[in-house]
Amino acid sequence: IDVAVVHPASDAEVIVSGAIARVIQGESARDNGFLMRFDDLSRERKKALVHFINTGEPPLMAPTAVDESVTAQLAALAAQNPESLPHQLDYGWSLITDDESPVDAIEPFLSALTIDPGDVEVHLGLSLAYALAGDLAKAYAFARSSRQLAETDAGPARGDG
Repeated sequence: IDVAVVHPASDAEVIVSGAIARVIQGESARDNGFLMRFDDLSRERKKALVHFINTGEPPLMAPTAVDESVTAQLAALAAQNPESLPHQLDYGWSLITDDESPVDAIEPFLSALTIDPGDVEVHLGLSLAYALAGDLAKAYAFARSSRQLAETDAGPARGDG
């Protein structure tokens, strides 16, 4: 089965493949469904999905992992500017593209959330960071809130904070 993941801001989509692992028969038709198991994603595919979530652009030109020295510079800037939304976001995204520490991205995105709780990019970043950490309930909640913010146009443009 292929699932189309649609970006809330751009309506671009990415296809993720998987297989039905179990059919669920509920007490009513509304409760019926299935459990889907997604294929293991390659490192390149994960980077492509990060690019898609970050930009809304199809992942044809996905970023490569950020160099450690760049991540260190972004960490220093975020620490020096704790009230700067762009600095917290840049640091968070650099950690997500790092195969060794994507879970560490939760902290800068949470800092960004305290700066601007209505920023769509913050919610997208938290969604992906929590997904990479394995906390799918929080990942889903932030994906849903990012879509709601995008639909109501409540999220300010990046860099306004």
